[in-house]
Amino acid sequence: CDVAAQNAASSAAQASMDTATHDALVKLGGQLMLAGKAYEYDRVLSDDLGPRLTGSENYMKAADWATGEFKRLGLANVHEDPWEITNTWEPEVWATGEILAPRKLRLHLESDGWSTSTPKDGIKGNVYHLKALSPDGIKAESAQIKGSIVLLDRESLAAGGPLLIGKALDLIAQMEDDGAKAFLLGIGDRENVSVMAGLNCCNGTVSKIPVGNVGKEDTLLLRRMLDKGPVEVEFTFKNRERDHVKVPNVVADIPGSDG
Repeated sequence: CDVAAQNAASSAAQASMDTATHDALVKLGGQLMLAGKAYEYDRVLSDDLGPRLTGSENYMKAADWATGEFKRLGLANVHEDPWEITNTWEPEVWATGEILAPRKLRLHLESDGWSTSTPKDGIKGNVYHLKALSPDGIKAESAQIKGSIVLLDRESLAAGGPLLIGKALDLIAQMEDDGAKAFLLGIGDRENVSVMAGLNCCNGTVSKIPVGNVGKEDTLLLRRMLDKGPVEVEFTFKNRERDHVKVPNVVADIPGSDG
């Protein structure tokens, strides 16, 4: 954007504004900066309530908090409007992961959002990097997919070409049917991965097989190791799942004037 053009447009807008409107906006802006509670609301949601995955205990607490705050502010028709999600999901036990071969090394890994849990003893197997997330790519590599922990990274997605969410989910299901043991998703941009909603969140259903998220540097390391030979990994995590849960949206009206 051209800064000079922006400044000129701003000056023109101010010039066309009557004095009373200008003064009122200045007063309102000052009030928002000095007396507003936007930062405090953000602090409460982030620090006091914490992560709020859809349908989780923290989400429900946040909905109750928002309802009470709307009422305190004097908004009208404050109520919770429920809807149903097919499955709620949240981590119950944090993940652990390890590269077993060609050498032992900690794997920075967390469960993907809406992934099923691993078996109690975890998932162990050889990693296979999918070259392209596409129907032809999966068909060409179905023999290698069977029995493997399939690594999907940004290269896999880019090589597959543009995909609609529904089509991507169909391709994931195809690899599950082809016998994939689990998935590793390496599409993040940071070393230490956090819980993401990557493959499984879009339709609100839990995956058939475990999906782990790995950090950027670990993804690159796995790729380099695979260039030299077989790579074996092991990981475990436990998630809490519930079926057909009512989730509230908080709704309120801001009363206007009658004029």
